[in-house]
Amino acid sequence: MAIVAYSGLLKKTVNKTRNKRTFRKHTAEHQACFLRSVTPAVYTINPDRDVQEEFDNFYSALLSLLDKHYPERSITVTSSDTPYVTAAVKSMLRRKNKLMRSGHIEKAAALAINIGIAINCRLSSAQ
Repeated sequence: MAIVAYSGLLKKTVNKTRNKRTFRKHTAEHQACFLRSVTPAVYTINPDRDVQEEFDNFYSALLSLLDKHYPERSITVTSSDTPYVTAAVKSMLRRKNKLMRSGHIEKAAALAINIGIAINCRLSSAQ
């Protein structure tokens, strides 16, 4: 065992921390399906019930719609990832890599544009 004294620049830790993040992927197709399903009445209020019970029922109806059309996905973000790499951006990067490896260059290029837009939005909101 040893103790090392160091007076130079501050060193970063070599151990990465991992955080599992959940997000809801949303695309134009998901949005269209969602809007088709909410066109009819999603929930009707019963005025004879307790307000809290009505709110709980309304909330669970909306949450089931979200889970049906925008299911939660999880991805691991590490401390070595750059700050603008959110869970959604990392998911898009992985999808782009899969498309590139399978030879779908045009789809990957279109996704790369969306990734750039997402990163620019994240960087501009951080300032």
